[in-house]
Amino acid sequence: GMHQTGREITLEHVLLSPNSNPFGETNRRGIYVIDLQGSKIVIRNCRVYGTLVLMDPMNRSRIGDGFAISMEPAVPHFPSLIVSGGDVDIDPSNGGLVESALGVNLNPPAAPFYPIGSDDDLDDTFSSGIKGLIFSSHKLRFKTSNSIEGAVMSHGNVEISDMFDLKYDSRYYRNPPPGFSGPEEIRLLLGSARRVTE
Repeated sequence: GMHQTGREITLEHVLLSPNSNPFGETNRRGIYVIDLQGSKIVIRNCRVYGTLVLMDPMNRSRIGDGFAISMEPAVPHFPSLIVSGGDVDIDPSNGGLVESALGVNLNPPAAPFYPIGSDDDLDDTFSSGIKGLIFSSHKLRFKTSNSIEGAVMSHGNVEISDMFDLKYDSRYYRNPPPGFSGPEEIRLLLGSARRVTE
Protein backbone atom coordinates (compact mmCIF):
# COMPACT_ATOMS: atom_id res chain seq x y z
CA GLY A 1 0.00 0.00 0.00
CA MET A 2 1.08 3.53 0.71
CA HIS A 3 2.57 4.51 4.02
CA GLN A 4 4.21 7.66 5.32
CA THR A 5 7.14 7.99 7.71
CA GLY A 6 7.89 11.62 8.48
CA ARG A 7 8.24 13.35 5.09
CA GLU A 8 8.76 10.10 3.16
CA ILE A 9 5.90 8.29 1.43
CA THR A 10 6.41 4.71 0.26
CA LEU A 11 4.26 3.15 -2.45
CA GLU A 12 4.64 -0.63 -2.74
CA HIS A 13 2.77 -3.94 -3.14
CA VAL A 14 -0.01 -2.37 -5.24
CA LEU A 15 -1.46 -2.29 -8.72
CA LEU A 16 -2.54 1.11 -10.04
CA SER A 17 -4.61 0.76 -13.22
CA PRO A 18 -7.76 2.22 -14.79
CA ASN A 19 -9.81 -0.18 -12.64
CA SER A 20 -7.59 -0.44 -9.58
CA ASN A 21 -6.72 2.34 -7.14
CA PRO A 22 -6.44 1.11 -3.54
CA PHE A 23 -6.37 4.73 -2.34
CA GLY A 24 -9.59 6.15 -3.77
CA GLU A 25 -11.47 6.73 -7.00
CA THR A 26 -10.33 5.06 -10.19
CA ASN A 27 -9.56 6.97 -13.38
CA ARG A 28 -10.68 5.41 -16.66
CA ARG A 29 -7.40 6.33 -18.37
CA GLY A 30 -5.27 5.32 -15.41
CA ILE A 31 -4.03 8.87 -14.71
CA TYR A 32 -3.12 9.21 -11.04
CA VAL A 33 -1.73 12.38 -9.51
CA ILE A 34 0.15 12.33 -6.22
CA ASP A 35 0.63 15.83 -4.78
CA LEU A 36 3.65 15.34 -2.53
CA GLN A 37 3.89 18.91 -1.26
CA GLY A 38 7.66 18.61 -0.84
CA SER A 39 7.69 15.10 0.66
CA LYS A 40 9.96 12.37 -0.68
CA ILE A 41 8.36 9.40 -2.43
CA VAL A 42 9.81 5.91 -2.81
CA ILE A 43 8.07 3.65 -5.33
CA ARG A 44 9.04 -0.04 -5.42
CA ASN A 45 7.66 -3.57 -5.81
CA CYS A 46 4.53 -2.45 -7.64
CA ARG A 47 2.94 -2.20 -11.06
CA VAL A 48 1.60 1.01 -12.55
CA TYR A 49 -0.57 0.28 -15.60
CA GLY A 50 -1.36 3.91 -16.28
CA THR A 51 0.18 7.37 -16.01
CA LEU A 52 1.71 8.35 -12.68
CA VAL A 53 2.06 12.10 -12.07
CA LEU A 54 4.27 13.18 -9.17
CA MET A 55 3.73 16.80 -8.20
CA ASP A 56 6.33 18.64 -6.08
CA PRO A 57 8.40 15.65 -4.86
CA MET A 58 11.42 16.24 -2.64
CA ASN A 59 14.73 15.92 -4.50
CA ARG A 60 16.17 12.40 -4.53
CA SER A 61 12.77 10.74 -4.57
CA ARG A 62 13.28 7.22 -5.91
CA ILE A 63 11.50 5.04 -8.42
CA GLY A 64 12.60 1.45 -8.04
CA ASP A 65 14.79 1.92 -4.97
CA GLY A 66 16.76 -1.21 -5.88
CA PHE A 67 13.57 -3.29 -6.17
CA ALA A 68 11.46 -4.37 -9.13
CA ILE A 69 8.93 -2.04 -10.69
CA SER A 70 6.69 -2.30 -13.75
CA MET A 71 5.35 0.87 -15.35
CA GLU A 72 3.49 1.26 -18.64
CA PRO A 73 0.67 3.56 -19.75
CA ALA A 74 -2.85 2.13 -19.99
CA VAL A 75 -3.52 4.40 -23.00
CA PRO A 76 -0.83 3.45 -25.55
CA HIS A 77 0.57 6.89 -26.44
CA PHE A 78 0.23 8.45 -22.97
CA PRO A 79 3.26 8.99 -20.70
CA SER A 80 4.03 6.41 -18.02
CA LEU A 81 5.66 8.91 -15.64
CA ILE A 82 5.50 12.68 -15.27
CA VAL A 83 7.49 14.46 -12.56
CA SER A 84 6.90 18.14 -11.86
CA GLY A 85 9.04 20.02 -9.37
CA GLY A 86 11.91 17.84 -8.11
CA ASP A 87 14.86 15.63 -9.03
CA VAL A 88 14.12 11.91 -9.22
CA ASP A 89 16.37 8.84 -9.16
CA ILE A 90 15.22 5.90 -11.29
CA ASP A 91 16.97 2.82 -9.94
CA PRO A 92 14.97 -0.41 -10.25
CA SER A 93 16.47 -3.86 -9.91
CA ASN A 94 16.60 -6.25 -12.85
CA GLY A 95 14.76 -8.85 -10.80
CA GLY A 96 11.13 -9.70 -11.30
CA LEU A 97 7.91 -8.69 -9.61
CA VAL A 98 6.72 -11.91 -7.95
CA GLU A 99 3.00 -11.83 -7.23
CA SER A 100 3.14 -14.53 -4.55
CA ALA A 101 5.83 -12.60 -2.62
CA LEU A 102 3.94 -9.30 -2.89
CA GLY A 103 0.55 -10.87 -2.11
CA VAL A 104 -1.19 -8.99 -4.91
CA ASN A 105 -2.51 -9.96 -8.35
CA LEU A 106 -0.78 -7.57 -10.76
CA ASN A 107 -2.62 -8.74 -13.90
CA PRO A 108 -6.32 -9.09 -13.11
CA PRO A 109 -8.75 -9.24 -16.08
CA ALA A 110 -8.87 -5.43 -16.47
CA ALA A 111 -5.06 -5.01 -16.45
CA PRO A 112 -3.46 -7.59 -18.75
CA PHE A 113 0.32 -7.86 -18.94
CA TYR A 114 1.86 -8.59 -22.35
CA PRO A 115 2.63 -11.39 -23.18
CA ILE A 116 1.18 -13.21 -20.15
CA GLY A 117 -2.34 -11.77 -20.44
CA SER A 118 -4.52 -11.71 -17.35
CA ASP A 119 -5.70 -14.16 -14.67
CA ASP A 120 -7.07 -14.41 -11.16
CA ASP A 121 -4.09 -16.05 -9.45
CA LEU A 122 -0.86 -15.00 -7.72
CA ASP A 123 1.41 -17.30 -9.74
CA ASP A 124 3.03 -14.84 -12.15
CA THR A 125 6.40 -13.10 -12.23
CA PHE A 126 6.79 -9.93 -14.28
CA SER A 127 9.98 -8.41 -15.63
CA SER A 128 11.06 -5.12 -14.08
CA GLY A 129 11.11 -2.10 -16.37
CA ILE A 130 9.45 1.06 -17.66
CA LYS A 131 7.59 1.36 -20.96
CA GLY A 132 6.32 4.69 -22.25
CA LEU A 133 7.33 8.33 -22.10
CA ILE A 134 9.13 9.59 -18.99
CA PHE A 135 8.97 13.36 -18.56
CA SER A 136 10.50 15.49 -15.81
CA SER A 137 10.61 19.23 -15.21
CA HIS A 138 13.87 18.71 -13.27
CA LYS A 139 16.88 16.40 -13.25
CA LEU A 140 16.46 12.67 -13.86
CA ARG A 141 19.12 10.25 -12.63
CA PHE A 142 19.19 6.71 -14.03
CA LYS A 143 21.30 5.04 -11.35
CA THR A 144 21.19 1.32 -12.03
CA SER A 145 21.09 -0.72 -15.21
CA ASN A 146 17.88 0.57 -16.79
CA SER A 147 15.87 -0.80 -19.68
CA ILE A 148 13.38 1.74 -21.01
CA GLU A 149 11.02 1.25 -23.95
CA GLY A 150 9.71 4.61 -25.06
CA ALA A 151 11.26 8.05 -24.67
CA VAL A 152 12.81 10.28 -22.01
CA MET A 153 12.29 14.05 -21.85
CA SER A 154 13.55 16.45 -19.21
CA HIS A 155 13.86 20.19 -18.67
CA GLY A 156 16.84 19.38 -16.44
CA ASN A 157 19.88 17.19 -16.94
CA VAL A 158 19.56 13.46 -17.54
CA GLU A 159 22.34 11.64 -15.67
CA ILE A 160 23.18 8.03 -16.47
CA SER A 161 25.51 6.21 -14.09
CA ASP A 162 25.23 2.61 -15.34
CA MET A 163 24.14 0.72 -18.43
CA PHE A 164 21.20 2.49 -20.09
CA ASP A 165 19.25 0.58 -22.71
CA LEU A 166 16.67 2.78 -24.45
CA LYS A 167 14.43 1.17 -27.04
CA TYR A 168 13.18 4.40 -28.62
CA ASP A 169 9.50 4.51 -29.55
CA SER A 170 8.97 7.13 -32.28
CA ARG A 171 5.21 7.13 -31.57
CA TYR A 172 5.79 9.89 -29.01
CA TYR A 173 7.36 12.10 -31.68
CA ARG A 174 4.81 11.33 -34.41
CA ASN A 175 1.73 11.41 -32.16
CA PRO A 176 2.52 13.35 -28.96
CA PRO A 177 0.40 12.76 -25.86
CA PRO A 178 -2.10 15.47 -24.86
CA GLY A 179 -0.20 18.57 -23.75
CA PHE A 180 3.11 17.50 -25.34
CA SER A 181 2.68 18.92 -28.83
CA GLY A 182 4.38 22.26 -28.16
CA PRO A 183 8.09 22.03 -27.37
CA GLU A 184 8.13 25.56 -25.89
CA GLU A 185 5.73 24.65 -23.12
CA ILE A 186 4.58 21.42 -21.54
CA ARG A 187 0.92 21.61 -20.66
CA LEU A 188 -0.56 18.68 -18.85
CA LEU A 189 -4.25 18.04 -19.41
CA LEU A 190 -5.41 16.40 -16.21
CA GLY A 191 -9.03 17.47 -16.00
CA SER A 192 -10.14 13.93 -15.24
CA ALA A 193 -7.34 13.11 -12.81
CA ARG A 194 -7.86 12.41 -9.15
CA ARG A 195 -5.42 12.81 -6.32
CA VAL A 196 -4.23 9.53 -4.89
CA THR A 197 -3.38 11.11 -1.54
CA GLU A 198 -4.33 14.31 0.20
